[in-house]
Amino acid sequence: MKALGYDEHDIRIHRLPFENIDAAAAEVLPSIVERGAEGLVFATNSLTIAAIKRLSAMNVRVQRDIMLVGFDNSDVYDCFSPPIPYVRQPIGAICSNAIAALVDLIENKTLPAAAETVLDGEVVYNGVDIHNDNILK
Repeated sequence: MKALGYDEHDIRIHRLPFENIDAAAAEVLPSIVERGAEGLVFATNSLTIAAIKRLSAMNVRVQRDIMLVGFDNSDVYDCFSPPIPYVRQPIGAICSNAIAALVDLIENKTLPAAAETVLDGEVVYNGVDIHNDNILK
């Protein structure tokens, strides 16, 4: 978003507790809508679904009054016009990395140093992958 010219005043991050997503969404979404947010991006499928339910209860038209981007696929996303785009995780790469780390742990029988692996997801819109290098165009 910063590459597109948005600054800290335009970008807000809300961290919602996973234990009670529906209540957290009910608490935070009214003020987001009142501030005139144009779109929301969610980090989990559960958050996206909770937001859809809450926004609908507030009579906010999803993908008309406010645009959403979800995380992982849900059949619900196709029920909206336009469909809700989502970020698809690289499940195959995640599994390969996890299995390789597990095998290494078993074979070496020692705990490895903490490691961080960053994998690129893909934005899927209307069933079509949007490659990361094309998002900002």
